[in-house]
Amino acid sequence: MTHDPASIKGRIGVVPQENNLDRELSAFENLLVYGLLHRVAGLQEKISEVFAVVELEGSRERVVQDFSGGMKRRLLLARALLTDPEVLFLDEPTIGLDPQIRRQFWDVIRKIGLDGRTVVMTTHYIEEAEVLCDMVGIMSKGRMVALDSVPHLKKLVGEYVVDAINDEGRLEQHMCRDRREADTIASGIQGRLTIRRSSLEDVFVKLTGARI
Repeated sequence: MTHDPASIKGRIGVVPQENNLDRELSAFENLLVYGLLHRVAGLQEKISEVFAVVELEGSRERVVQDFSGGMKRRLLLARALLTDPEVLFLDEPTIGLDPQIRRQFWDVIRKIGLDGRTVVMTTHYIEEAEVLCDMVGIMSKGRMVALDSVPHLKKLVGEYVVDAINDEGRLEQHMCRDRREADTIASGIQGRLTIRRSSLEDVFVKLTGARI
């Protein structure tokens, strides 16, 4: 373990939740300034490389204030990748993006993860964590209440869930170990119900006692 802050900072990249790009500069100029400040070797080539990763090659000369929200998020990601970090921290990377743009951003994150880089992401979108993450930590009231792979976390609630609407119109959820148990519970319920596989959101609700 190193105790040299400068060495540690040189090995990590951060995509903040808030957009702190220079709106009056072009995408290329934003990366150029950042790269010069961090003394990135082969800067011109590196800028072209990260533009390709985030699929912004055709917008490098556009002024950032004309970018869409999704393009700004991708440029923030490109900036973080410019120093070739070993660990990349993403703070709510898709907040405020519509579902289609969010899924496009997911593709970029997957691409980054495939090159062996460690990506640490915070998100309130449970579906996002389920789709992208190998390991998921669930936080509640400032405490880590669970940390495991998605399949192992799902085993905490069971493989299936029975959703039923009671006489008062409220949703009741029954967590079941397997389909046989789900069918047994469903056979004793009158009214509307569905049987489905459990999700990471079910795990979150079960462990924190609160809905998203």
